[in-house]
Amino acid sequence: MNNDHIAELTEKLINADNPDKDSSRPLLYASHINFDAIDELVSELLPTMLRSNQKKAINQNQRCLRIVICSLIQAMFEHNWITLPTNPSNFNAEEGYLGKIGFTKRIMQRIIKVLMEEEWIVKGRGGFKNASGANKASQFFPTEKFIRTYTPALYADYGDFKSYDPVRFKSFASIDKPSVNHIRNTSKIITDYNSFMQEHLWAMRNPSTRAYKDFLGRSGRVNNKFQNIANRRVKLRSMTLIDGEPIAEPDFSCNHFRMFAYLVGEELPDDIYTALASETGYSRTIIKQVLTKTIGARQARQKGGLHSKYGAAKYRAIEAAAFRAYPWIAQHRLFFNDVGTRMQYLEGEIALRMMRWATINKIPLIAVHDSFAVKASDAEETEEQMHAVWHSVLRSAKRINYLSLTESQVAIVARRNEEDKALKRQ
Repeated sequence: MNNDHIAELTEKLINADNPDKDSSRPLLYASHINFDAIDELVSELLPTMLRSNQKKAINQNQRCLRIVICSLIQAMFEHNWITLPTNPSNFNAEEGYLGKIGFTKRIMQRIIKVLMEEEWIVKGRGGFKNASGANKASQFFPTEKFIRTYTPALYADYGDFKSYDPVRFKSFASIDKPSVNHIRNTSKIITDYNSFMQEHLWAMRNPSTRAYKDFLGRSGRVNNKFQNIANRRVKLRSMTLIDGEPIAEPDFSCNHFRMFAYLVGEELPDDIYTALASETGYSRTIIKQVLTKTIGARQARQKGGLHSKYGAAKYRAIEAAAFRAYPWIAQHRLFFNDVGTRMQYLEGEIALRMMRWATINKIPLIAVHDSFAVKASDAEETEEQMHAVWHSVLRSAKRINYLSLTESQVAIVARRNEEDKALKRQ
């Protein structure tokens, strides 16, 4: 990538406001970034951090320091704080997630100390207990020095194209597992796509995969690192390049809402959020956040959490405006019915077909949930194909009564999970 482009991205990151105080992520201990400057910093800091000459201690501290640095790089591009816990419970080898990967409280404290003293990180919010009594870890963010050193890492490899699981199944009972042929066919589309994409260069490059939860019809989005790059508070992702060329991201507007409307035989205007914002007086961003959370909620008891997050009066006003504008929402149970997670499966089906199309037509393309990043020169052709695929997938889903079938299956799986928990308690 050329120096002018990297310099522009660097200044964008340096001049950005701090991430939102509630926007943080834990360590990404499974990640790997192929970028020489990471190992150079580890080698530079390790002697200051550790006095021991024991090989085991050196390797353990070295590995933990590298995990923190890699996580900081990703947090920088995602525009999130990173949490670095020091509470002892996190380091229990059996229960604490950090203990399972080799961290100890002392190692974490050493890493924080050396990164702070050498001005690689700055501390944001300190650790505290929230209203429910849960411990919240201290938050940190890279300094200007860190950003200037590691912005070029945006175009490094963030995964191994030779070793990955193209499809993964979480919390699946054996009866719900898809057929061997289904898994084989899906895996082939994804591996063919990744083989094609490996020939191209884009930001936070890694293999795309697909993950399902509970049954086919719940979850199932296509995942990759690129889709996590900040593009709201900091317009970073839209500034990135594919093969050195500017990108475009044609998308589906209000996609979960629009897919649901199609499946129940209703229509929506081009932009539902702006219309509801005008009626309620709240911003389009807040309207979108509230509706997205409500559509994604699984049970009505989650409404209390939305009241806490957005304010009860604000939430009720937005909900009431949505019911007035679209009375069929209540009739077809769009809210608090796990609809968002079931729509994710359809988004995954659309993405899978788009990936196959891109592979066949030699068009580098990256799935970003309800949009697709491509070279700006390929945007028009891509958008035309996106809408053709959208209608094909949704017609098929409507034909098999997808909403009803998956709603029934959600209830079956939930009941099965409760029974399993009851057996474990006995």
